[in-house]
Amino acid sequence: SFCWEHRPRQAAVAAPAEDTSCVICQETVGNTASYHTMVCPACTYTWFHRACVQQQALNAGMACFRCPVCRDETTFCTEMSTMGIQIPDRLVSFCQTIQMRRRKRWS
Repeated sequence: SFCWEHRPRQAAVAAPAEDTSCVICQETVGNTASYHTMVCPACTYTWFHRACVQQQALNAGMACFRCPVCRDETTFCTEMSTMGIQIPDRLVSFCQTIQMRRRKRWS
């Protein structure tokens, strides 16, 4: 738990552009960096809502959680964890594993 003054902050280079959309829900993220707006620390241009990336983390688990655009795992997971995103350390279901393999083949 952190107060507003001492909470961790992302080192975003710039605020998102005016029409930037969350890559997860496709809704606009606004044009200012805030507690509810996050950026991928690896590619630095992928923006998303905190609630969206939290839901992605809960669905994916530690084994499959990564940036939805650049697919970075290490930097992304470390930063998201530091920023308070809870990433469960659990196995994914068999159906999710098959879907991930299909996506990797098409990428």
